[in-house]
Formats: sequence, C-alpha cells, structure tokens
Amino acid sequence: MNQRWGRLDTYLKRLREILQDEDLHYRLLALFLAGILWFFAGGHGRLLSNERTISVQPEVVGLSDQFTLVGQPNPVRIVIRGANTLISRAEQSARAVVDLSGAIEGEGTYSVEVSVPKGVELVSVTPRWINLKTEKLLENSYPVYVGLLGLPTDYSVQSYTAVPDSVRVKGPRSRIERVASAAVYINFGGPTQFLEGSFPVHAVDGNGRDIEGVSIDPEYVSVTVKLAEQRIERLLPIVPQFDGDLAPGLELSQVIVIPNAVTVSIPTHYGDSIQSLETQRIALTGLGAGEYNMNIGLSLPGGVVIEGDGTVQVRLVITALAVETEPEPDQTQEPEPIEPIEPIEPIEPEPEPEQPEEAEPQLPQLPIEQPEAAQDSGGQ
Repeated sequence: MNQRWGRLDTYLKRLREILQDEDLHYRLLALFLAGILWFFAGGHGRLLSNERTISVQPEVVGLSDQFTLVGQPNPVRIVIRGANTLISRAEQSARAVVDLSGAIEGEGTYSVEVSVPKGVELVSVTPRWINLKTEKLLENSYPVYVGLLGLPTDYSVQSYTAVPDSVRVKGPRSRIERVASAAVYINFGGPTQFLEGSFPVHAVDGNGRDIEGVSIDPEYVSVTVKLAEQRIERLLPIVPQFDGDLAPGLELSQVIVIPNAVTVSIPTHYGDSIQSLETQRIALTGLGAGEYNMNIGLSLPGGVVIEGDGTVQVRLVITALAVETEPEPDQTQEPEPIEPIEPIEPIEPEPEPEQPEEAEPQLPQLPIEQPEAAQDSGGQ
C-alpha cells in the first residue's frame, strides 16, 4: 500500500514540474495547430474546401478497328469539391471516358465516366450521356491524275508519269463514297519544259474539291512532266531594209533577195501579227555604181525559228543617172499653130496692144538705075 502511494506521489511531482514549465503553453499551441492542419489537409474539414467547374474532353475507348467515329464528342462540364491545392491538381488529372466496345454502325447514346484524384469530391457531370455516330471503315484504290497549274504560254503536255500510278484511300463510308479520284496538283510557276519531283496526293470529289478525314497510302507520289511548245509554220516574204543614202547622181535600180520568202516556225501566241521578215539594215552610204552581192542576216522576233543560218543573199544594182540636156530652138522652123480653145462662155476679147511691126527687108525696085559712071561708059 505504501508502495502505491509512493508511485502516485512521484507522478504528481512530475506533473507539477511539467505544469510549472514556462514553455508548456507553446508546446500545446503547436500541437493544436498541427492537428488542425492535418484535419483540413486530409479533406475532412470544409473550412478550406472549394467548389470548381472544369471542362474535360471525353476520351473514346474500346472502338473496333472496323469502325471509325464520325466527329468528336463535345467537352463535358464537371463540378468538383475539395481543398484548393487538390482542386488545382484535379484540373490536370480529371478524366472523362466513353466506352464504345459494344458500338455498332450508326448513332448511339453512351455514358460518360469521370474519374478525379483521391481527396476530391465529384459533385456533378453535365451531360452524363452523349450521342455519338460510328461508321464502317472502307478502303478503295484510285488512279492518280496530275493537274497542272500555271502552264507556260504556247506549251502543251507532251507526256507525264506518276509513280505509283494509283493509291489506296481509307476512311468512313460516307466519305469514301464521295471520292471520285486521287489528284496531284503541280504549279509550274515559270517557263520550263521539264519538271520532276515528289508531290502530295489529294482525295477529291467529282467537282475537284478535297475530301478531308480520309487517309491516303502512299501520301506522296513521284511525278515527271514533259511539255511541248505549240508552234505554227508559215511562209513569210523577206523585206530588205536600208540605211543611209547614195551619193548624188546614183540610184538603186534593182534589188533582188534570194530567196525572197522563207518558211518559219512561230509560237502560237503571235497569231497573225507577223506578216513578213525584215533583213538587217544594209548601209548604202559610200557605195558607187555597180553590182553588189552580199549575205545579210534576218531580224527574227523572239521565239521565231528559221532553218539554216538565218541569212539571205541580197543583190543590189546601182546605176548612174543620165544627164539630160535641153535642145536649142530651131530658128528656121516656124512654130506649129496652136488650135484655139473655145471658151465655155463668150468673153469679150480685150484689145491687144499694138505691136510694132517688124521692118520687112527692102527688096530692090526694078528697074534699077545704073550708076552714073556706068552710063558714061556706055555712051562712049
């Protein structure tokens, strides 16, 4: 009995020492605060909890390889409650799942299953059920057609090859049924007669519009395109061109061009604008009288092609001008009478001024009297 009282007295003394400790109230306060923090951090209290609405994109799982989902489900709104720190993590880790393991082709209604991290309460999900449409996957083979853009003027396609020449297109039934062909578009972007490269393939409908949501195998094909220039042949005369002048007293009496017309190849964009060809200019300055044979080049417009070296032979004949002299008037020849022209209306002739009469030569009068000396000699 005395032993028990002794132990009790020892405990009381120890308790009295603890209560008399100056740091006891600090220790009790620390223990109290630690308990509160543990309580709310574990989500058992509501003082520091909060509600938040977040948007989550549903994830489709379990869909058979023979089907595809037409479109994507819309995001669902979920309301969660919990401590602020946990809610912030839940925004990143919350997950919405739609299970389509039992889906068939067509439209159906499926539930949305949402999972949130531990310690966060899921309050609501909107919507809980969503409508989705599935279609059977189809795959067909289509030939590859090449569409040329920016084809240079006066050029046409001589040949083209696509390797491979067909591709396989896979997609939902509704889209595969719209596919008319597989097309490759090539933009030349400048004058060239040969182009080679790898180009993407497009699935297009009957109007040439792209069809999205399908896969193409292979996605690229190698294409080689060769162009041929469109030209016309025409026989054109040759017109010689001259520069300078001949010296005074000389004339260019004859010009012969051999040949006087040639056959040329003309790009179609010229149309009928070219009617003749001109020679390069022939200098006449300094040439004297005589014959000249020279080879002269032709001035060809851009793109015009002629066979041969593009020259012609030009023969020039230069002669001296004859000097004409006026004949002296014949004094013995009387002028021919000029027939008068009858006037249309009678006009009173004006009196002509009197012209002095020319003195007629005086002819000797007969008999001519002999001089006196002659008479004396006769009388003797």
